[in-house]
Amino acid sequence: LAALRERWLLAFPLSKWVNYEPLAANGRALGTALAFGKPHRVHYAFDQARVIVSLDGDPVSFAAFPAALSNARALSKGRTPDHGEMNRVYVIESAFSLLGSIADHRLALRSEQIKAVAASLDAEISAKANALPEQGPGQGKPAAEFLNEPRVAKFLGAAAKDLLANIGKSVVVAGLHQPAEVHALVERLNVLLGNAGRTVFYTEDSPDAAASDGETLKALTGEMAAGRVDTLLILGGNPAYDSPSDVAFGAALEKVAFTVRLGLYLDETSQGATWHVPAAHYLESWGDVRAYDGTISIVQPLIAPIFGGRSSIELVARLLGEETKALELVKAQQLGLLGDERRFRKAVHDGILEGSAFERVIPKLSALAPLKLSPRELTSAVQNGQFEVRFVACPKVHDGRFANNAWLQELPESFSKLAWDNAAFVSVDTGKALGLTDGDVLTLTLDGKTTKVPCIIAPGQADGSIKLALGYGRTHAGHVGGLQGTDVEPVGGSAYLLRSSQAPFFEAGLRIESSGPGKRLANTQDLY
Repeated sequence: LAALRERWLLAFPLSKWVNYEPLAANGRALGTALAFGKPHRVHYAFDQARVIVSLDGDPVSFAAFPAALSNARALSKGRTPDHGEMNRVYVIESAFSLLGSIADHRLALRSEQIKAVAASLDAEISAKANALPEQGPGQGKPAAEFLNEPRVAKFLGAAAKDLLANIGKSVVVAGLHQPAEVHALVERLNVLLGNAGRTVFYTEDSPDAAASDGETLKALTGEMAAGRVDTLLILGGNPAYDSPSDVAFGAALEKVAFTVRLGLYLDETSQGATWHVPAAHYLESWGDVRAYDGTISIVQPLIAPIFGGRSSIELVARLLGEETKALELVKAQQLGLLGDERRFRKAVHDGILEGSAFERVIPKLSALAPLKLSPRELTSAVQNGQFEVRFVACPKVHDGRFANNAWLQELPESFSKLAWDNAAFVSVDTGKALGLTDGDVLTLTLDGKTTKVPCIIAPGQADGSIKLALGYGRTHAGHVGGLQGTDVEPVGGSAYLLRSSQAPFFEAGLRIESSGPGKRLANTQDLY
C-alpha cells in the first residue's frame, strides 16, 4: 500500500493522502527526535533487565504497545522464582495496567504528573551517573508538592537507587500517550544508565513518523468543509465516528460532491458516503506488512472473499489502471526484495522474510532543554471540574472497530470484570468525596462537551484521574453494537465526544455530575 501511495501521488499530483488512526500516538517519535536529533523506534530486551521502571506505560498490552507479545514473553522469563533471582518492576500509572497488576512496587498518580516524575528521576540519576559534557546537565528537581509526599519520595528514591545499582541491566519505559518531553527524558535515562545497546535498542524511524494524525485529519476536514475537496476516497477507518470532538468530519463529509468508502460495514462513515464498496476481511486478503522491528510478513488469505469484497491495494491499483489481483500485487512488490519466485514461496511458507528487520543503531544523545511544568502538573490534589480524564483503548472493542462482535462485548474487562458497557473508573477516595457508588449514571463534561456513562469505583485508580474506554456509543455498528432506527441501542457512551485533537489521551478540566443509580452493571463477579 505504501508503494501504491507513491505511484498514486505521482499519477494525481493535486491529490492528498491522509493517514488517520484514532489511537496513533506520536509522543515517542517526537521525544526521540528531541533526544537523538531524529525519530527512532525503541526496542527492549526485558529478559536481560533486572530492574524495570514504567512511567504510565504498559509494554505487555496489545492495546497499548507495539511488540507486546515479545515484551511479555521476555519480561516473564525474569519473573519465574525457579530460575533464580527475579527482576523487580516499578510502575507509576494513573490506572491499573497489565504490567501494573504484577508490579513489585506500584504508585498511582495522574498521567499529567508523569512529566514531573521523569524530571525528578533525571535530576537524581544525572547527579550520580557519568554524563558526557555534550549530553548536557540533568533536569533540576521540580518544585512539585506531590514529589515531597512521603509515599512518592520513598518510591522514587528506591527506584533511582535500584536503577543506579544495576547499570546496563535495567529498562526505563514510558507510555506512548505521554508527551515528547517524557520520552526524551526516558531515553536520556536509558543512555545514562548504560542500557542503550544492552537492554534498550534503537532503529531509525521514517522522517514523517512524528506527524500528528489528528492534526492532518483536522486540516483535511477544514478543506472539506470549505468545499475545496471534490472527490474523497476513504480506505477503511471510521472517521465520522472516531474523529476528535473538535473535528466535525461527519458534517464536512456532506460538503464533498463525490465520496467512495471502502469498508466492512455500512457504519457511521458509510452512511454519509456517495458509494459504499464492500471491503474484503483481512482473512480473505493477500497483503504484506512490516512488524514494529521492520520484519516483513506476507499476509495469506484463509478463505476466498465471501461477498466479493476488495482489499485496499486492489481498489487503489484498479483506480490507477494497474493489475488488480492482490496476489500479483504483493508478489511484484516483494520480488523486488527477494529476487525470485522460490524465495517468495519460502517467505509465504515461513510467514516472515528472514533478515528484513530494520538495522539497529546507537544514536548520539543530545542535550535537553530545561523542562517547563504547568502549575497543574505540580499539584497534588484536584477538585471536581479540574479532574483529569484518561482516554484508553478498550481491550475488547479497541477503538470501536469490533463493537459489533457479541463475543467481545460479552468478554469481561480485565480488572472490573465489566461486560457490555464502558464506565468511568473512579478512585475510592474520589468516589467517596463525590458520593458515588457502582452503577451511578455520570454526566462527564469537558470544555462544554458531554457524554453519559455509568460509574465504577476502581481500587488502584489515581485520585483525581478518571479512566474512560474508547470504542462505545456506536450508532451504526450493527445489530450488536448499536443501530440507529432499530431497537438496538448503542452499547455504552462515546468517549470521542470529549476527546480533542490537542489532547487525545489525557486532558484536565473534567466535571462529574451524578444522576444517581442507573441500570445494574453486567459484571461476571460482584465488586466489593
